[in-house]
Amino acid sequence: MEVKSGATGSLRSLHLFLAAYPECGKALVFSDQPYADLPEQKITFLPLYTAFAATRVYECAGAARAGSGGDAERGVGAS
Repeated sequence: MEVKSGATGSLRSLHLFLAAYPECGKALVFSDQPYADLPEQKITFLPLYTAFAATRVYECAGAARAGSGGDAERGVGAS
């Protein structure tokens, strides 16, 4: 997560990160602007009010990945 102040950011560090780690997929940027998708830059802009919902989607996706061959299926950490 990166927090920027001001409205005139170029997201340079985000672009550098995406170039260095192409396997990371899309970047999400929370903004006071409306939704916008820039697939050629692998960036999606989301309104600030969607931040909570996006964290829930992220948590659910992580739980789904853990359920497909995760520790629970192997009995690791089970009592």
